[in-house]
Amino acid sequence: MNSNNCSVSIVIPVYNEQKILRRQIEHIIKELRSRSKFKYEIILVANGCTDNTFRICKDLNRYKAVRTIFLDKADYGYALRAGMSSAIGKMIVNFDIDFYDINFLFQALALEPFGYDIIVASKNIKLSSDNRKLIRRVISGLYKYVLYYGFGLQVSDTHGIKAWRNDKKLRKLIDKTVNNKEIFDTELIIRSQYAGRKLLELPTNVKEIRKSVSSIFKRALRGSLQIFKLWLSIKIFEKR
Repeated sequence: MNSNNCSVSIVIPVYNEQKILRRQIEHIIKELRSRSKFKYEIILVANGCTDNTFRICKDLNRYKAVRTIFLDKADYGYALRAGMSSAIGKMIVNFDIDFYDINFLFQALALEPFGYDIIVASKNIKLSSDNRKLIRRVISGLYKYVLYYGFGLQVSDTHGIKAWRNDKKLRKLIDKTVNNKEIFDTELIIRSQYAGRKLLELPTNVKEIRKSVSSIFKRALRGSLQIFKLWLSIKIFEKR
């Protein structure tokens, strides 16, 4: 696909998603075909999979708009980085395989002329609906305050769906972002705000369609340690 006529690159990291992968991707394609006339690509980033996800991704590549990046190690942030770095669309939208919002994608496109560089689908603002388990909602709320008081972050959510203006400034910020795993996109948003990028939040509705493939407690612990290291890096060492 020619980068000059691709409006949106949809990046979706996938890890051991054989049960829902085909259904979810084909539903996204069906929705886009029925509602859009713009050119798009779907980039699946299969990372460290040990089930049939790789094989299903290869099969989904039969769709003209779908391509897959295969990575050996399981790492969400590294997968998101790889997908965003290879995207050719004027806008990048990152979805999770168990959480996507086609309406958000169209809203982000409609807002493109207003000059926003990053649009966040936030679970933590008015008019949003978060139907996940209580423990996940509590962790998200704590995370929001940690980022606000620790970094002065002006958006209330950094995990989940986001739309990014795909320009040279974003590429430089991706290269400057040092973390992968749980907080790649969090660090990228923080650095984007510090670089003067224009951010906007939109409400979203979230509900779980299956159990998480990894432990929420382990991810929360890893993420907390990474956030502390990032705070030291940005607030202490980079200011020297």
